[in-house]
Amino acid sequence: MEQTATTTTVSNEQNLNGFNIVLDPGHGGMDPGAIGLGGGIFEKDVIMEVLSEIASELRQAGATVLLTRSNDSYVDHATRLRISHAYQTHAFISLHFNASPIVSANGISTHYFGPDSKELAYEMQSSLSQHVTMRDRGGVRSSNFYVLRNNQNKALLLEMGFITNPHDLLTIRTRDYQDNLAEGITKGLLAYFK
Repeated sequence: MEQTATTTTVSNEQNLNGFNIVLDPGHGGMDPGAIGLGGGIFEKDVIMEVLSEIASELRQAGATVLLTRSNDSYVDHATRLRISHAYQTHAFISLHFNASPIVSANGISTHYFGPDSKELAYEMQSSLSQHVTMRDRGGVRSSNFYVLRNNQNKALLLEMGFITNPHDLLTIRTRDYQDNLAEGITKGLLAYFK
């Protein structure tokens, strides 16, 4: 019931009709990404736990959502970019979770490369900080990630929490966090494209 109310709020405020959003779930297949607590939790799997909620919220707000992968398959960086470049992509969003040998490291951050994506990054981090309860790790960062550096479209990489932090990991796997994360991403895009 609460999810429906959230979706209605997003849809009524403004919509993303006509906008193509590429969601890029990081890693996959032979590339597990970061390894979480106890060694049995892989970033590639945790990303898929939040992907459907984010995609659903964006679609309900009117966006056309394209995925670089929809299952546990390996997709190389060049293919991810080809998918982004093959469509009239308005925003490419790479989804990730962070890891650190320091167990207390926690929080969210938004990464971009180049001036074209900077304003979008600030809108996104502001929206995420308002919607999720995780610590803002200093916000927006200019980063040299391949999928950002070589992307012809506006592109962000979101670090949505630490899978090596017990509190972050517990939070990430709750429905409330996933709903709020999806709403934060959607409203960040709405604020930017208004």
